[in-house]
Amino acid sequence: MTLLTISGIALLLSFAGTAILRKWLLRHAVVDTPNERSNHSGLIPRGAGIAVILSASLTTACALLIIPFADGDGALISTATAIALAVIFFFEDMRGLPILERVIVQAAAICIGISFLPGPVFGGFFQGWVDTLLAALLWLWFLNAVNFMDGIDGITGVETTSIAFGIIGLGFLHVAMPEGLTALAAALAGASVGFLFWNWHKAKIFLGDSGSIPLGYLLGYALLSLASSGAWAAALILPAYYFADAGFTLSCRMLRGEKPWKAHSEHAYQCAVRSGKSHALVSTEIAVANALLVALATAVTIQKIPGWVGVLIAYALVFGLMRCFYSPRGCARE
Repeated sequence: MTLLTISGIALLLSFAGTAILRKWLLRHAVVDTPNERSNHSGLIPRGAGIAVILSASLTTACALLIIPFADGDGALISTATAIALAVIFFFEDMRGLPILERVIVQAAAICIGISFLPGPVFGGFFQGWVDTLLAALLWLWFLNAVNFMDGIDGITGVETTSIAFGIIGLGFLHVAMPEGLTALAAALAGASVGFLFWNWHKAKIFLGDSGSIPLGYLLGYALLSLASSGAWAAALILPAYYFADAGFTLSCRMLRGEKPWKAHSEHAYQCAVRSGKSHALVSTEIAVANALLVALATAVTIQKIPGWVGVLIAYALVFGLMRCFYSPRGCARE
């Protein structure tokens, strides 16, 4: 009931906050102008992330301060840092920010959060500062992967909700992770559902960098916390679609000598939309795959199947979905 209450409050705040912010963004012409690589048409306001992140973070903070969740310091610091990121990148949504400054801000946020992880991320395979450095680099990559993958209506809300529900489920299985992490997951799930009311196809507003970057930060903290609590397989399985699509697409672009941070529409889910599928259908198919990933994460956690077997099945599943998304017409390079 406590987690349900946290989710419900975050949902209401996110829904109402997005509605209010949308009017303000339209009035000040903070809109996403479509171009030849866009997957939408019309002038859609961007910057809803400030409402989503504030809703999730403030709800989490209040829950952690009022209810005696154990080990909530990491979640509390992470939400405070996420709010700072949301504010900084809200101005970026309006004015733009050079790539170097973006990376410096993200790296500073990760340096704040990395010391609050429950323990070594890689299970003792790497020692001391090596484990910390690799975890920080992985966190930085995942944060930007979430930003890169925010390319069609509904996808980020679906991914955030799926990972959050997976973490909540693992909490009920008594995985030895910080209790505050389940409060954060409940708030993220509620805030994401509240935003999906506005972002489901056809979207009335977009997250913008003020949402995708802080969400990537919070999800990165949550997944690294899972891994450092011993649930490494679940931490690899839950975000498997984002890992696979972002990793494969960006690797291909780099092998072709292209700059990975430049705007493009070559992700598998974007190819599906460009080949004729609706945003809603593609996001729904990813949601179904994510439900299977949550089931796999649960199975490896209760030791029904070995961890590496579950990871291999998960990535076979998502690469199979990506293969279905690709088409010669949809993925033709400009």
